[in-house]
Amino acid sequence: MTTPPRPEPPPLLQENPDATTAGEEPSEAERQQMQRHDPFVKAMLADPESADELVRRRLPAAVSAALSAKPAIDRSESFVDAHLGEHRTDRVYALETIDGRPVLVWVMIEHKSRPDPTILRQMLGDLSGIALRGATRLPLADGRRVSVPALVYGIVLYHGAVPWTLPTSLAGAHRLDPALALAGALDFRYTPVDVVRIPDDQLADYPPLRAALMVLKYAAGNDDPDQVAEQVLAAAVAVGMAFGALVLRYLFRWHETLTKDQARVMLTRLKPGEEETMLSIAAREYMAEGWTKGHSEGLSQGLSQGLSQGQRLARSRTLRTLMSQLRQRFKTLPPEIEQQVATASDEQLDMWLDSIIEAPSLEVLFAGRRH
Repeated sequence: MTTPPRPEPPPLLQENPDATTAGEEPSEAERQQMQRHDPFVKAMLADPESADELVRRRLPAAVSAALSAKPAIDRSESFVDAHLGEHRTDRVYALETIDGRPVLVWVMIEHKSRPDPTILRQMLGDLSGIALRGATRLPLADGRRVSVPALVYGIVLYHGAVPWTLPTSLAGAHRLDPALALAGALDFRYTPVDVVRIPDDQLADYPPLRAALMVLKYAAGNDDPDQVAEQVLAAAVAVGMAFGALVLRYLFRWHETLTKDQARVMLTRLKPGEEETMLSIAAREYMAEGWTKGHSEGLSQGLSQGLSQGQRLARSRTLRTLMSQLRQRFKTLPPEIEQQVATASDEQLDMWLDSIIEAPSLEVLFAGRRH
């Protein structure tokens, strides 16, 4: 009896001597895109409500239905030194099922323009490392306790120009017969979230998350930030003024050089007569994002611990907010700028916060204090 020839393996499983478990090296254009998007994505996932909806909405339906109402908690710091290594944006969230079982969710952010064919190797290393690091001791029927790796689900948030068509499980990549897969073969799966292929109104229910994902979606494969900004704004203002202002706030954070005057020109074309109202709302929310929260928290604590301590805390939070927004907008800060900020009066800090959106450069923003 002649043995039939063995079929060629799918492309994902072919030997690639240049591939590593860390994934393919990104191109220079992809590196630049990562540098532009990483701070933005980190800010998006730092919002607890955004992170919670992203995880619940994009996990498999059966998993989401089994989760309790307790919000997702960012546990990334517990894993970063041992496992995440050089990843700066990827996150690990802890949730709980209705019956009290702890669950971890690994959210990988994929900035590359096309799906990485080494993704299964990456996810296997990531998920197994997190599962082992999060291991817990569970009781057996006879009372003994055994160490068991944590339950971990994987999500890949992708916003590349090329659709995601890679296998999402090890068994799927091997085209394994279901009976063989159930017979004990090592298997796992992840959930890809191909943002570009999701309709705007289905990206998210929570407006800040929806706005942030729209920015990532329209930025895919487009190297012109001004064109991206106008595309996103066009889609946003069609929803309504409030949502348009919210998206504009995200654009000020994402776009490195967008000024208020540029935004005004775009809005005049898209929504004549409403541009000033939307700019006012967006600018106010952009600055309030960190500063108002920090200022009010500082004063609130000062009421109980003494006014002077509250003022010091408010100043500290204002300083952190200003430095964060400066780095988001202008990237690297010269030492003399950091020194000016550190020694400035509270009034001067407020003036810089008011002007940061419109300032085209660090030189212009700080010109008034260099005389």
